Amino acid sequence: MLTGKRIAFIAIFTVTVTVGACKSSLNNGGDLSGYFNTTTCQTAFCANSASTFTSFTGGAVTTLNIVSALTFSDYAGRPVTPTSAIELNLHVTPTANVYLGELNIRYSEGSVVHMGHFVNGTNPNNGNNVHVLTVDQDANNAPTYRFFFEDPAGIIIITAKDPSSGTDTVFSTTLDGTVYYRNFNVTAPNPLYSSYTDYLGNYWPANPNAYCWTGVISTGPYDCRNMRVQPSTWDNHPVTKLGTFTGLDKKTALGL
Repeated sequence: MLTGKRIAFIAIFTVTVTVGACKSSLNNGGDLSGYFNTTTCQTAFCANSASTFTSFTGGAVTTLNIVSALTFSDYAGRPVTPTSAIELNLHVTPTANVYLGELNIRYSEGSVVHMGHFVNGTNPNNGNNVHVLTVDQDANNAPTYRFFFEDPAGIIIITAKDPSSGTDTVFSTTLDGTVYYRNFNVTAPNPLYSSYTDYLGNYWPANPNAYCWTGVISTGPYDCRNMRVQPSTWDNHPVTKLGTFTGLDKKTALGL
């Protein structure tokens, strides 16, 4: 039986659609082990410790200092007791003034390695203006990188600034930042990943541009348009602070 964070599984829901997702919610509970199908799953969560599923492919790595074990368990969808440092891997590349790529969160429990793998697409013209160097008006207009990433089960938002004064991010060599998350906690098909047939018999293919922040989705559980530079934790699609990081190599992380 596979275990771990954000474990991918293939589930059949009442709309007779095969839907990829990553976890069970602590709020909803339930043992999802029966849904695992590593022959069709294409994400990093499909294997216990195979290096092909849990290795970083580039970018910069630093330690994620989590808010609490309880918060990290909520993010993971089950009680978690890491036996290693929790690693954050940011690997993006500037494209048309935005940054596209991936974000990975990896940790071990004994000999088992778990990695959450989040992406933000390849289309710089479809909502990716949220992956930018912007200005945080709540921090004396400090230049701030803001990145959104999604997996089938939820959203990750990262904000990152210069580690000293917070006023010269453009020239800094490392970045300090904050990580936020929100789990979808729904059984409806995620339109970014899942095709489905509605109750009228209409077939809807998966939409590769339907990331939850783009506006392609304007309502419902997969709308996550929280556009504050430091995202709100209480309104406008609230998120939860997962942790902080320091000393992330800027050039390597951002593909500069």
